[in-house]
Amino acid sequence: MEGPSQTDITIILTGTIGMLMLVFSLVLFVFVYRRKLLQKKLQFSKVEQQYQKQLLDSVVRAKEVEQERIARELHDEVGSNITAIKLNLNGYQIDEKDRIELDNHLKDVVIRVREICNELHPIILQELGLCNALKNLCSTLSRSSEIRISYESICPDTDEYSIDKEVELAFFRIAQESLSNILKHSKCSCIKVSLTHIEHTHTQLEIMDDGIEFDKDQQVISEKHFGLRNIESRLQQINAEYERDATLEKGNRVIITKYYA
Repeated sequence: MEGPSQTDITIILTGTIGMLMLVFSLVLFVFVYRRKLLQKKLQFSKVEQQYQKQLLDSVVRAKEVEQERIARELHDEVGSNITAIKLNLNGYQIDEKDRIELDNHLKDVVIRVREICNELHPIILQELGLCNALKNLCSTLSRSSEIRISYESICPDTDEYSIDKEVELAFFRIAQESLSNILKHSKCSCIKVSLTHIEHTHTQLEIMDDGIEFDKDQQVISEKHFGLRNIESRLQQINAEYERDATLEKGNRVIITKYYA
C-alpha cells in the first residue's frame, strides 16, 4: 500500500495551518473584543464617577447657599426685631431690676442667634481663613461644654499661603460634624484638634479624644450615621483621605488629609 503523496501532505499541512490561523484569529478577536469592552466599562465608570461628583458638588453648594441665605435672614430679622423691642421698652414703666433682666435675656438671644448664624454660615472662615475659624470653633465649643478642647495650628509663618476655599469649607464642616459627634457620644474629658498645612503638598486635620471607641458602641454608630454620611460627602467632594487610628488603647483619633501633589 502506497503512502500519502506529496500533494496530499501539502493539502494536509495547508489545511492544518489554515485551521491554526483561524483559531488564532478567533482568540485574537475575543481578546481584542474583551479589551475594548473593558475599556468601555472603565470609561463608563469614569463618566459615572464624574457625574456623581458633579451631582454631589451641586448638592453641597446648594445647601451652603441656602444656609447662607437662612443665616442672613435670621440675623437681619431677629436683629431688627430685638432692636425694636428695646426701643419699645423705653415707652413702658418697668422696674429697673426687670428692665435689666429683660435686657440680659435679649443679649443672650442675640448671642445665640449669632452662634446659630455662624454654624449655618461661618463668616469667620471667609474673613480670616481655616486656621482662625477652627480656633474659634474649638474655643466656642469648649466654653459651652465641660470638655476641654485644645487647638494647634501648624501652618506657614507667613500670611501669603492660601488654602482653596472649597477645601477650607469642607475641612471646617468635617471638624464641626466630628466634634459634635464626640461631644454627644464619646464621654471624653478632653479633645485635641490640630491643623497642618504644607503649601502645595497637603492639608491635614487631626482630631483625637480620650473617650469611648465609637466602633465598639453600636448605638453610637447608629445615632451618628447621618453625620458620617455628611463627612463622607465632604471627603468625596474634595477627594480627601480619611484614616482612623486603630492602635489606640483608649479613645479615638481620625486624620483627614487632602493631598495636592
